[in-house]
Amino acid sequence: MIGEQKVLQGIAYLEEDIVSKDPTKMDEFMDAHGLLLELQYELGQITDKAFTHVGVGFASNEHKVKVVEMFSTKPLMVSNISATEDGLIELRGTVLDKAGVGIYAARIVAASNMKKELAVVGPSAIESDKNTG
Repeated sequence: MIGEQKVLQGIAYLEEDIVSKDPTKMDEFMDAHGLLLELQYELGQITDKAFTHVGVGFASNEHKVKVVEMFSTKPLMVSNISATEDGLIELRGTVLDKAGVGIYAARIVAASNMKKELAVVGPSAIESDKNTG
């Protein structure tokens, strides 16, 4: 392994009889992240000075919201996040050079109308080439 990485998950379960009026579920995601700050081990990982890079992912369904936070000692570009058969999270990606820059996903909009979405490009369509950057 190059560098060190830690992955933390925060999960907030949604109340069945309350429908959120916010389609982004921002408060619920904040609750899921906030739970990580209340747990001693997780708070220790989040505040560990050795971890200089962080990636955050969000997912939700009608029952729960999940925040996945990855901490690393080296800059990374995550190209795939998936569940394993035993319920764990598998991350695949590339360690970038210190001067390197990575992009995980992009939303392309029309210059004349920022609300007009032309395309969304995700990890499967983005590659990291160390030679060209």
